[in-house]
Amino acid sequence: MNDFTPTATLITGTVPGTQSYAHSILQKAFCSQKGCSTCITCMTIRSSNSHYALLWITPEKKYTLDLLEPIFKRIGFCLQPEEQFFFVLESSQLLSASCANSLLKIVEEPPHGYHFLFLATDAHLVIPTIRSRCHHVRTEEKFQSKSISFLRHFLEKQTNPTLFLKELQTEAPEDFEVPHCLSLLIDQWTDRYMHALTSNDTHQELYANRILVLLQKTAEHPPMPGSAKIFWRNLYLQLHGIS
Repeated sequence: MNDFTPTATLITGTVPGTQSYAHSILQKAFCSQKGCSTCITCMTIRSSNSHYALLWITPEKKYTLDLLEPIFKRIGFCLQPEEQFFFVLESSQLLSASCANSLLKIVEEPPHGYHFLFLATDAHLVIPTIRSRCHHVRTEEKFQSKSISFLRHFLEKQTNPTLFLKELQTEAPEDFEVPHCLSLLIDQWTDRYMHALTSNDTHQELYANRILVLLQKTAEHPPMPGSAKIFWRNLYLQLHGIS
């Protein structure tokens, strides 16, 4: 870890992917070999998310002010010039407005040596005031699963609905993959919208805008556990109906 380490980092991707990326940051910060992966320090971080200079918070449902209270108690202690302390907030898309507001000042200007790592499935779901104060990292494994490749192919090409619904039964995506694929689609259609805008292509501009509005609204209401197939079927049929 060096002087250019961001004080606040938003890490997005799959749950395993964001955890692994956070572990690598922590190992580099605390391991005497800068992340050897085999020492007690590295193994403890990876196996139990624990270290004496680490507070890792995992909410059961939504974040509460009580759940964040240990952060405010710990950050009141001054660190030595060579010391570091990390706060890791898993599922940071579950931060309420009141919880996010309580963190803003210390996230923007934390005392010397303190760092925040916000883990989330999708940057678009994280409250903007937190997101805007973070360096954003997308994990590499975000779109590598077979099911996500399948969804990208069909949702981008908008192929025959019958074929899509048939393939959906055998290529069932995991629930946690839903936000990642939506984020990719939003980014892709944002690029298409901007290209149409600069090209003065009114038809494509309106078309891309309709797609974007639908995707953004859909991202605000992820599927209930176990309902990913129904979620993608409904979204595909809505997208297929836009002209």
